[in-house]
Amino acid sequence: MVEAKVTKDDRKAVAAAAERAGKTLDIAYKFNSSSEGVDQQFSIYLNEMMACMDPHSAYFSPVDARTMNEEMSHIYYGVGMELAGQDGEITVKKLMPGAAR
Repeated sequence: MVEAKVTKDDRKAVAAAAERAGKTLDIAYKFNSSSEGVDQQFSIYLNEMMACMDPHSAYFSPVDARTMNEEMSHIYYGVGMELAGQDGEITVKKLMPGAAR
């Protein structure tokens, strides 16, 4: 095998990738240790258990139940914005006309 030469650019790329991976892991840790993450894990557990007993039943957490009800009735509650999160930053993805009532 030929010995690979590591350049400064390679070291910078590795350091940047490690920093991005660290940020992603921090976000995942914060989510999983938050009450929302615990609720999500509880929902997954209950749905897996329900699938074994009755494949036609599902558990909806309060947040998921509200989302489903909003989608089924086409009545949405909130400030009229769709938000997106990336690298820990929250941005407005799109505005929903007529959403504020």
